[in-house]
Amino acid sequence: MGKIAGDDRPIDDRHRGRKTILKFFILVAVATLIVMGCIEGAGAFLDGHPAIEANPPLADILFTLAVFVPLALLALVGCAFSRVRPQVGAHPARWIGPSLAMGVGGVVIGMGYAWLRGGLSGGGSGGGITLWWWGGTFLILFQTMTEEVYFRGWMQPVLERVWGGAAAVLLTALGFAVVHLASGPRPPLTLFNIFLAGVFFGLLTLRSRGLLAACAAHFAWNWSEQLVLGLDPNPGVGSFGALYDFELAGMPWWGGSTEGLNMSLGTSFVLLAFILPLAVWRFGAKPVAVALPA
Repeated sequence: MGKIAGDDRPIDDRHRGRKTILKFFILVAVATLIVMGCIEGAGAFLDGHPAIEANPPLADILFTLAVFVPLALLALVGCAFSRVRPQVGAHPARWIGPSLAMGVGGVVIGMGYAWLRGGLSGGGSGGGITLWWWGGTFLILFQTMTEEVYFRGWMQPVLERVWGGAAAVLLTALGFAVVHLASGPRPPLTLFNIFLAGVFFGLLTLRSRGLLAACAAHFAWNWSEQLVLGLDPNPGVGSFGALYDFELAGMPWWGGSTEGLNMSLGTSFVLLAFILPLAVWRFGAKPVAVALPA
């Protein structure tokens, strides 16, 4: 293989790098367009079926499935065509407990920052455990697993093959934040926190050599925020109810807005505290996915 003056990488490697970046932009664009299209389609469907729209939990289930089933299918087909096989991870029993704890603990600590700023109220019952509450639990599990397979199970390994673990984690986190714009404009701090969450999940995937740790942390974060503490949506609770109904008020950058903890400096601090120990861990772990045999 030849080389280009001023660049130690072989020409083939440079071409592979450009093609991989092109794939990255395509994957982000396709995911964004799919989510936008499904949101519009699901919204139009519900508008035309007032009986379903009058049942908020059922409407939320259908809406979420309409958005995430196509994304899940695309991720699985993409893994097959990219010759990527997502892995559970090395020593899964060692990772799942700490990952679940970080997911729940991150929300609790973020809520604690709001309490210190005098912006936490409520705490009464959010409806308790019902059949719909269990439905919401499984829906959050499906949603978070779909996102992890698409981004950390497919996109990150494709980038890692050429650009290495650090660049793959950062680029995938950037794509993760961009796709969240499909539901509409988001404040800068919200996008920054979504990016940090993507870095956190990406590092968990890289260090554990698989998806289980990231799926566990992602699920635990969303589940505890929505169905345990009732912090999302803010104010109020979602259609599936929650164990408790806490409200965030006060300054927006500590969670006191409709964005809740998504737009909280407390969330930023928590995610950075989780990221730093994982980041200083020496890069060079084995890839999280392996090429399928020809």
